[in-house]
Amino acid sequence: MALIPEQAVIIKNGVKTTVSVSTLQPGDIIEILPGGRLPTDIELVNEFASFDESALTGESMPVERKSGKKVSAGALSIDRAIQMKVISEQGQNAIDRIMVLIEETEKRRVPIERFIDRFSQIYTPFIMLVAILVIIILPLFFAQSWDIWIYRGLTLLLIGCPCALVISTPAAITSALAAATRRGALIKGGAALE
Repeated sequence: MALIPEQAVIIKNGVKTTVSVSTLQPGDIIEILPGGRLPTDIELVNEFASFDESALTGESMPVERKSGKKVSAGALSIDRAIQMKVISEQGQNAIDRIMVLIEETEKRRVPIERFIDRFSQIYTPFIMLVAILVIIILPLFFAQSWDIWIYRGLTLLLIGCPCALVISTPAAITSALAAATRRGALIKGGAALE
């Protein structure tokens, strides 16, 4: 989202005005200076221009676009001031679509997560039952010390509890998706990552 500028220069009746990017509508004509990023998806009005699209595509070489060609939001204008026509609605540009994909992939559950949830629904109550039995049975029926067996029962509960396993899987997947996105790789969901 840092690739999208907050303001743009709009041209109406030959007058240039700086406006918020959120007010841009399809059909508006905007101007971008060299080194400026595109605030939204645009169609080139000028005869031609070069753009650095590496933030979106990973392509390190500038790409030349001719009049009438579409260029995605977040691209960097390289060589000169250019005029462009806005073609995307607010919240519908390339960067916004990528953000929606990232949010959707984080919401979808991976097969391993579903398995661990089912596993923990059976395993956790079982471990709790065993820990309670260890705490109660030996002191009651074999005249053992309560202090020692309470301590051992709690130790069993602590060691046997699958909390780390249940928490670590979604955390690892979310962390991996975020790290891949920061490096320019878009992975469509945890299942593809797995």
